Amino acid sequence: MYLSVFQQTEPPSNFNIEIRTAGDPSALQPSIRKAILAAHATLNFEIHSLNELVSDSLGKDRLVTQVITFFGVLALVLAALGLYGVMVFTTTRRASEFGLRMALGASSAEVTRMVVREALVLTVAGLAIGLPAGLGAAQLIRGQLFGVGMLDPASMVVAIVVLTTTGAIASYLPARRASHVTPLEALRSD
Repeated sequence: MYLSVFQQTEPPSNFNIEIRTAGDPSALQPSIRKAILAAHATLNFEIHSLNELVSDSLGKDRLVTQVITFFGVLALVLAALGLYGVMVFTTTRRASEFGLRMALGASSAEVTRMVVREALVLTVAGLAIGLPAGLGAAQLIRGQLFGVGMLDPASMVVAIVVLTTTGAIASYLPARRASHVTPLEALRSD
């Protein structure tokens, strides 16, 4: 049904005109503007492509996603720094133990593996606490998750791999430092 805007008692304040083209829609804008102004010279209007309208409607969601991503990366960095600090503290306190192990024949690779393994145990413990908490939080915001299920395996696997890798990297430097403790340095530290 077609109704002229001029036949309505209260004309709409805005309306959309859809133009489909096989080419570049921005190339048609000057001729569309000229045709509309030729029909009604005082009409105030704007021309937007569908891509612009979609981009504008997703602007708020994009901003929220960027803020959440920033805070997620910040949390990951803080967790890595925290684990690094804990591992530096424990390896410094256990310098005599590492020196004794080295004096009894342990290789530096074995000491490094031992320290990294201890850090990974802490990381796995954090994952064991964090995954159920994350699932609980996902339950609370499930209405906001579009196209992503509550138990999205790909996201969970990526999160586990990133956190485990971050834990291993954060513990590697203190582990290398612990593996280079000589028995003489261990005796001096006590």
